[in-house]
Amino acid sequence: MSQSDGRLDQPDQSDPPFDKAPWHNHPDMLNLCGLFLRSRCEQITQGLLWNFPGADHTHWHRDGRLKAVTVFVAAADYLPSAGWPLFQPCTHGEYKDHGAPREGDPPAVQVWLRKGESVLFSYQTKHAATPNGERISRLLLYGAYSARGMRDTENHGTAGGVPVVSIHDA
Repeated sequence: MSQSDGRLDQPDQSDPPFDKAPWHNHPDMLNLCGLFLRSRCEQITQGLLWNFPGADHTHWHRDGRLKAVTVFVAAADYLPSAGWPLFQPCTHGEYKDHGAPREGDPPAVQVWLRKGESVLFSYQTKHAATPNGERISRLLLYGAYSARGMRDTENHGTAGGVPVVSIHDA
């Protein structure tokens, strides 16, 4: 699914070898999620986020209303100008505003990761990708963890076995 021009989300990457640890239900992530949510957790989705050369439109959004933890992992070393995520601090509590930060809001913070490094954030935290000014695509692996039995039917539901994905308007 396309998030915006030049960006692609490939959800539900759960075929072998990605159906087992360390890709699925990573023990450290289960522990962190459990501490954050004070509940036993499980992985609810995993996938790939591509940011292709020339992508310039940022799409501010939140992953969903669900209380969950998202993790991004850098697939390789990329330059800071390869389209890294922006996060708006202090936006994880209320699920009402999806647009770009406004005057008076906390300023956005860009996260630049090296190969194998991770950033964890609340599913409800407002974020976007920066433009990719490089000649190579930037790839992030992602996973989301929530309390056992919880599912994200807003973004990762199914209809007749086909994934249903909704994008929030910016």
